[in-house]
Amino acid sequence: MSKLIFIGLLLFSINATSQAITTKQAVAITDSILKTKVGDRLYQYFSISNGTYYTSVDRHKRKVTGKLLSSKKLPKSYTTLNLLYHFDYPEIKGVRGGVWLIVDKDFKLVDTLDFDFIPSFLTQNIPPDFISIETALAIA
Repeated sequence: MSKLIFIGLLLFSINATSQAITTKQAVAITDSILKTKVGDRLYQYFSISNGTYYTSVDRHKRKVTGKLLSSKKLPKSYTTLNLLYHFDYPEIKGVRGGVWLIVDKDFKLVDTLDFDFIPSFLTQNIPPDFISIETALAIA
């Protein structure tokens, strides 16, 4: 009888802990999604924002949100992850933007990603053809 109880508790504990996903795992998966969409070269200019959050459903069937990066594990009842990635190109002032990466519980994209804020010279990997601020001021 004690062996049966032990096996039951073992199976229960494995099932209870195996479903919890850590925040680090979730961020690693969403980072890889973003990297596949923009490529390694552009991915280096993205950083995850503290404004990222998850959405879950509580026992009263109400939507609840929580900060993703401040928790170690996601609740088992989470439905979506909403991650804000900031884009900052440091070589040229003002070339920045952001994109919301929203995934469901199976880490499938819920919405399409819009990268229109990234200038074409970066996406096409060509040097920028801007004039310097000093040259612009001299012309004016």
